[in-house]
Amino acid sequence: MAYGDVDPSDDIPFGVIPDVKIFAMDTGQELAGWWDVIWDVEMGVTSIAPGVQIQSTAEGIESSPVNFITTGSDGKVETYFERYSVYTICVVSPIADVIAGCNHWEWIGKKPSSYVYFVYFSHGRAYIDSEEDGSERYQRFLHGGLEAYSPLGEPATITLVSTRYTGSDVEPYVYFLAPGASVAIIDDDDIGVWWAAVSDDGTAIRDGEYFSLAIPVYGEDPAYGIPYGKAARERVLADTPLRTISVGWPGIIEIDLKPGDYLFCNFNIKQIFGCDYEDIAAAQEYIFRVELGIWPLSDREGQQLLKEVHNWEVRP
Repeated sequence: MAYGDVDPSDDIPFGVIPDVKIFAMDTGQELAGWWDVIWDVEMGVTSIAPGVQIQSTAEGIESSPVNFITTGSDGKVETYFERYSVYTICVVSPIADVIAGCNHWEWIGKKPSSYVYFVYFSHGRAYIDSEEDGSERYQRFLHGGLEAYSPLGEPATITLVSTRYTGSDVEPYVYFLAPGASVAIIDDDDIGVWWAAVSDDGTAIRDGEYFSLAIPVYGEDPAYGIPYGKAARERVLADTPLRTISVGWPGIIEIDLKPGDYLFCNFNIKQIFGCDYEDIAAAQEYIFRVELGIWPLSDREGQQLLKEVHNWEVRP
């Protein structure tokens, strides 16, 4: 399901979007060769951070070694995945020869099942949601629920829980609360400026107004290991209005955030560990776990974590 766009200044329509090209690729077998053709860069297997666009060409897209699928007049398209495979979905911009966004890997298990993905365009960038999160945003979109994002709406409550673990790479791990984590919160309008400032640090390939932050896959998070040195931080501070949160003692902090779409990034003075693009609705409560990356938890998972951490050690 492809739909959007909240940005009135671009040419992507507001509503369901037909004729959107979508690539669904087996991460282990197809993705590396696909990037070689699409981007004309030998990247190996890569993972793309949320909000990042990749400049391509019409020839590259048409000559892709992976066949794309195309949304119909209702914005929908159906395809099939092999079981026991890990898939990545990438979306072509409907108005330019650009990879507008990719999702993280999805594991397709052994049991027959259906997977529903929602492709949401915002400011020309594509974000791929799955299942409940995508459905909630899509239903609000369809039924005019944009008042849920009004600046006059009641703020949402965001809880950030910073954790780490010690021990070997084999479970069970010993977890502890880890105060001191830093989280940048970037408004939807400013995501392009944020990535442009970060990528100017010589860590990404630029082509005109488009930029990329594609890295070899060696961590669990799409943005794990993006360099974020002093020069990049200075550019970000100069160019990007963002909110930076320090998760102080004991490793848990609660903040208010006005409704809207945001990019959340966990970082330190050397690198960006991970980013997550989230839809924040009025008067809702959200719990994020920060642990060399950042990701939202379901209500059940979040409440369970808050209950567990009361028995955890706090380590600075």
